[in-house]
Amino acid sequence: MSDLKLITTVTIEQYIRRALMSKARMKKYYVKGQKKPPDRLYKNIDKYAWQQFPNRKEYLVERATRERVVANPRTAGSEKWKLINGNKMYSGEIARWDKEKIMTEIRKSYIPFLEEVEPITLFPLRILAELHDTYIDELNPTDPDWDIDNRFYPYGKAFPDVLIGWPKWIKAEKVYLTRRLIPDDHRGYITQPPAPKFIPIESSEDRKIVFKIFQDLSLVVQEHWAYKEKCMVCKGRGKWIEPVVGEVTCPACKGTGKRDNRIKLK
Repeated sequence: MSDLKLITTVTIEQYIRRALMSKARMKKYYVKGQKKPPDRLYKNIDKYAWQQFPNRKEYLVERATRERVVANPRTAGSEKWKLINGNKMYSGEIARWDKEKIMTEIRKSYIPFLEEVEPITLFPLRILAELHDTYIDELNPTDPDWDIDNRFYPYGKAFPDVLIGWPKWIKAEKVYLTRRLIPDDHRGYITQPPAPKFIPIESSEDRKIVFKIFQDLSLVVQEHWAYKEKCMVCKGRGKWIEPVVGEVTCPACKGTGKRDNRIKLK
């Protein structure tokens, strides 16, 4: 007998490889003591000069207009995209706010593919995944030896977040930004988070991630007290004692909903 029962499959077609960080990049200026301007600006003292502004910083300005010289004229006002790199996110090379922006974009990209998925009622779950992509990274050819776990890390982390409704705390109130398909993603509901298998393909246009959600029927899990029938009062934190007809007793909460940690559960 298999210890896995397939519940549903979710396919993320052309999963995003880049995240939109900003719709319009901010203008940058030359500040004295920081990045040195090009010689054509720095040495042209007839046209340019340093001027102190209210923030006590000295900026390079045009003498005629007293406007600050833009240091990034080609990119200012344009969209800013960042290649999703799980290794840099994991190691902390990417700033916390940039990391959260990337995770937000990944979660948003999943939502359309989950619209037809029905709420799941069979637990606990094991989630397997297939990463379909080219052997040579077409978007980052300078990294020929990319790792599957590093590539998959942010995508695997984002998937359970969307399954539980993408919760956010807004003004001390917990709200859900999308439909809840499972109650939570802790070990009581998911015994194996998304684990990837690499499937090589020829064109990046055909890339996709396939998430396969199974019920975990392994005996070591199903026979454990934590995964047997639960007390609905204390939300499953206790184990049923052999119930008598018409009577239910939980050794952890005894029907009160408050667990007595002094009681050792089997």
